[in-house]
Amino acid sequence: MTRGKIIYLDSDQKAYSTIEFNGDMYPEGHGDEILERFEENYFTSFTVYENFVFRFNKRNFGYPEKLIHSLSCSQTGVIDVTGNWTDYLYIINESTQKWIILDEEGTKDLPDQTLGVVSFKSVENVIQKKSESVSDQTSVVLHRSEEPAFVSESAPFRKAVSNNPAIGTPYDDAYRTLLNDCERLIIPVINEVFGKDYRGDERIIHHPDIHFINRQDGTEEKRITDSIFTISSKTDEKYLMECQSYGDSSLLVRIFEYITQEAIDGSEMSGSVLKVTIPHAGVLFLRSTGKTPDQMNVFIVTPGGNCSFDIPVMKIQSYSIDQIVKRKLYFLLPFYIFNHEKYFSEYEKDEKSRSSLQGEYIRIMELLDQAVKEKEISYYYRRTIIDMMKKVLDNIARNYENVKEEVKKIVGGEILEHEGKTIYNEGKEEGHIEGKADGEALVSKLMSILFKENKIEDAKKAAEDSNYLHLLLKQYNIE
Repeated sequence: MTRGKIIYLDSDQKAYSTIEFNGDMYPEGHGDEILERFEENYFTSFTVYENFVFRFNKRNFGYPEKLIHSLSCSQTGVIDVTGNWTDYLYIINESTQKWIILDEEGTKDLPDQTLGVVSFKSVENVIQKKSESVSDQTSVVLHRSEEPAFVSESAPFRKAVSNNPAIGTPYDDAYRTLLNDCERLIIPVINEVFGKDYRGDERIIHHPDIHFINRQDGTEEKRITDSIFTISSKTDEKYLMECQSYGDSSLLVRIFEYITQEAIDGSEMSGSVLKVTIPHAGVLFLRSTGKTPDQMNVFIVTPGGNCSFDIPVMKIQSYSIDQIVKRKLYFLLPFYIFNHEKYFSEYEKDEKSRSSLQGEYIRIMELLDQAVKEKEISYYYRRTIIDMMKKVLDNIARNYENVKEEVKKIVGGEILEHEGKTIYNEGKEEGHIEGKADGEALVSKLMSILFKENKIEDAKKAAEDSNYLHLLLKQYNIE
């Protein structure tokens, strides 16, 4: 889940920050509301900012705690984000003076009447308000204190966001894509985390990601979970497996909210007895430290006695490539790059150091090919894993071009035509469509077009749905 804070720099040179809002706080999500109001010159005073935050929270989150607190700065007029771990900071400067943002690359100016968008420890953009002479939102030129001016894109900010792979929720997107498109890959993860012994061919039933949390005032607040699903075997068991870039103080509370709401949704009433079944819950940490726990615990005090249950933790950093493959944890491979994150600065400067990273990804590709050959995963799963590797890489290494390009040399580019046809045939062999002699040439022609356009999802869907296949044939005028 993508987290964010809204920071306000007041005319008295004081800084204020909201609590961390969890969920869709990227610029094209809830952040868009902040940007839109800023463009309209809405944040004219601290009182207006305070009122906005109150309504913003009520509309999107419903957190009960104090929403705004003073933000202490070690230097007057300087916001230091080098230690920031929140996905996005929206820094609104209404101080009548220029502030400085200190990020991991140096310093950048934040002029009065501008808004700085910070992603983790790096300034992504600084935008200015709309004026009568400006037809659309443009980026402001950024200046480093001891370096030449850094000029951001002159295109409208939202357009830049939509075209920039580093913006959005790449980790959430990769996680959800794997769950939906390669659902069987999650079963070995569940075996590993919860000590289960599923075979791997069990049916998986996905549940809606959106839940409505009932509040004490009678209102409902929408929450989005990463993944709740049921594995259907001898008995059906429900799981919540959250994916987190790093831990935060509200994680356990959110998990408890999700699983209790899911339990309420699936509750059973028998006479005067209400039966609620709490799902299994676990967390996958993409980043971890020595203080990250191996498991968490929920302890509930009730009038009839106390009860508790554990929430196990999986850490990417605990697994080598060999361990991932041996335990069939292919689901983790797109996130393996997190194990190298702390060495990015060294890799970026030193070609010899990068070669070790390159070697690991050569081995990953070889092991993926071997897994396909041994029919542990399909070509389609292999392709999706690779695509998600690139998606995660584009974001985590967005400030390290040498690192990014070195890995991309290995994981490849566009899908090859022969590989796409193999993926299509896999779906065909599963019995989703019938191959007729008089139609093979038409289907082959369609597949060639789709693969050249890199529309692998359409090819896969056509293999699974004959109606969709005929729709595409008609769309491309293939008769």
